[in-house]
Amino acid sequence: MQIYKKLRKESGEKLNLSTINLKIIVAGIIISIIVVFFVSFVVSGTITNLEERLIGNRLEADINYAKDLVSGNDNEAKWNVREDTIYFGDTMIGDGTAEKANLNPFLEHYAKTGTMAYIFIKVSDDDPKFKDARKEKLGYEIGHYYRVAGSTLGEGGKSILGTYMTKNVADELDRKGVYSGEANVAGDMIFCLYRVLEDKDGNVVGAIVVGRSIKEMNNEIGKAVIKVALFTLFIIAIIIIIIFVIISQFLNTINVIVFYLRQLEVGVIPESRLNINSISEINLVADSINNLVGYLRENLVLQKKSEIDALTGLPNRMSYDEYCIELEKYLHANQKTLGVEILDIDYFKQYNDNYGHQNGDACIKMIAGELKKLVQENPKIYVARYGGDEFVIIYPGLLFSEVENFVKSLKRNVQANALEHKYSKAASVVTVTQGICFDVFTPEKTIADFLKRADGALYEEKKIGRNSFRIIQM
Repeated sequence: MQIYKKLRKESGEKLNLSTINLKIIVAGIIISIIVVFFVSFVVSGTITNLEERLIGNRLEADINYAKDLVSGNDNEAKWNVREDTIYFGDTMIGDGTAEKANLNPFLEHYAKTGTMAYIFIKVSDDDPKFKDARKEKLGYEIGHYYRVAGSTLGEGGKSILGTYMTKNVADELDRKGVYSGEANVAGDMIFCLYRVLEDKDGNVVGAIVVGRSIKEMNNEIGKAVIKVALFTLFIIAIIIIIIFVIISQFLNTINVIVFYLRQLEVGVIPESRLNINSISEINLVADSINNLVGYLRENLVLQKKSEIDALTGLPNRMSYDEYCIELEKYLHANQKTLGVEILDIDYFKQYNDNYGHQNGDACIKMIAGELKKLVQENPKIYVARYGGDEFVIIYPGLLFSEVENFVKSLKRNVQANALEHKYSKAASVVTVTQGICFDVFTPEKTIADFLKRADGALYEEKKIGRNSFRIIQM
């Protein structure tokens, strides 16, 4: 009992607020601050973009709605000018006088949407009315777009028909065909979208402008911003709470793990498993600790799996992998030639199926015997059973001619065993097909690369026939 009290005390000392707890809490606070600023920045930008997009979309829709009201939803209607009067299809819009001004569609548009709309006709610089207007003291420089219809009157109920667009807006329309910005209309500041109007031949005959009161838009936007801001603060609060809950759980988990490890440190092997319900990485740590404890319960001895294939007595796949790791280290330090061969028994499945698995095992042992003779002949050569009826041979530091001679010799010796195989399409006895990759080993290569190329060579050779070999380079 005393040892457990001591362990808990030492675990607490190991994880006090001056060490890992404090660091993780500070990290959590920093992360929370970053999240707050990041979310605020993103939301601020999103709101701004959303405002601009919504205003633009709204005004674009207003232009289309105004056109529909004027034309009676006639999709074929085109803008045209007749005798200084602008028409939309056959619907007269006006010529700038109150007598010809078709105001009803625009008044209806304003009543339904709260958006002002106006139509201008384009006049030439030589137009007498335009010349006379330029001589007047209007307080602004005029452009050659003349107001002929719209949804509002000026101050005191005076018509604003027959007035001109400002020159800077008119010039922008002539350049780009579209303009947006603030404008003073009948004493009220509105945000406007202007678009040129074209006839059936693509000639600009006028312009349409729609706009909404900036004051009203600011009021609507302010309400939307408050809602989004409150929602954002709520989300940030939730995120911060989640972060600190995760940190708290993480610290508790670390404390449990440290206490468990401290028991092992003083020689106490816990009877129960270390049960952790946390993120996958921490669970992996707990699994590793539990595996370690399991090994310790078995007299703290790690039983290494056998590196010898039980059937053939050759090195197995695990031994081959370990050999390749060490050989690669050597070849990286000492640039040498390398040959990698993979071979399999021709039509081994048919052999197994017809002669039985015991004879199949005997066949594999025969191949293994020939491979052992190869190693006896040249100890540099390494052989392993790769799996099933596949074997791998490594020829490090040999000449191409030497490798080729060993390959041919192995092929002959296997066939010379004269192990009957009536079900082979290659010969009446057991044979092998071999794929070999031979090249100089360089740092950018791996033995796995050589094996892959050797396997490809084996595959290509088997497509042509069996009881043969193919040697290729990287």
